[in-house]
Amino acid sequence: MQQSLQATHWPTVWVRHAQQARSHAAQGNLHCILLDLTLPDGDGQTLLTEWRSARIHTPVLVMTARDALADRIKALRSGADDYVIKPFATEELIARVQALIRRSGGHTQQRWQLGDLCLDEVTAQVSIADQTIALTQREAAILRELALARGRAVSRETLMDRGWGPERPPAMAPSSTRSTACAKNWAASASAPCAAWGMRW
Repeated sequence: MQQSLQATHWPTVWVRHAQQARSHAAQGNLHCILLDLTLPDGDGQTLLTEWRSARIHTPVLVMTARDALADRIKALRSGADDYVIKPFATEELIARVQALIRRSGGHTQQRWQLGDLCLDEVTAQVSIADQTIALTQREAAILRELALARGRAVSRETLMDRGWGPERPPAMAPSSTRSTACAKNWAASASAPCAAWGMRW
């Protein structure tokens, strides 16, 4: 499932334990949370209640084998935005994730146009003026995060999470060099937001 989400240029962070989920959710940089109610060290329902009590409003899609009506109602009333019963079709799950992000203001879309830069998520290509560059999945994910920020500063930590997830290297990988160059060209564009490149490597 993680690979399927990443194939649509949505970098994912997969965690197994409740405490890890708490830590990631608290950072506030997730666009959507897929929550299994059965966790090795806790109950997903408890996590959901904690997040909503802490005013963490990230959209949450519950995916679980619990098919009882009472479980569905409890999760939805506790703050879940959607509820999917296992087994489910991966294509449907991806469509539901995209709908949740779109409704929450994440603006799921396939083409991003900011200034002279155009990022096409379908072809994983970026165009700056009359130059077109084919990107890797990681590079597209990093530029997409910058597009979502729309002028806000984006930390190096956040971009590393988007590009590499939990398996990120201790130092910036060489493949990010072109993403850096693209972002700098973007920020240098006269019509681009002046704070688009608000981060340090």
